[in-house]
Amino acid sequence: MVTPRKPQKVIAIYLEKKKKRYTFVAYIKEYEKEIGNRIRDYRESKNYTQEQLAAKLQTLGCDITRSAVAKIEVGQRHIYPDESKAIKEILNITFDELFYDK
Repeated sequence: MVTPRKPQKVIAIYLEKKKKRYTFVAYIKEYEKEIGNRIRDYRESKNYTQEQLAAKLQTLGCDITRSAVAKIEVGQRHIYPDESKAIKEILNITFDELFYDK
């Protein structure tokens, strides 16, 4: 049995959609790195270690380790809403300072 070939136009559209998807994922990763850099900068300005920040987050009910904080800071891990709220409170910053350029 011979499989019918897809028209070239359909393949081109599929590849174009796939390319846009990868571009979007790359954009999200860059944004997560920016947020992580801001968290690291504010953490260091308060003279907290990653371990100290993780401990403070744990006291506010976040199930997070020092390793997870490190991964957030380099953009290797997503930050969850409860964590972002707790980080905002611990570092005494606004959501705008956390999520947007100064």
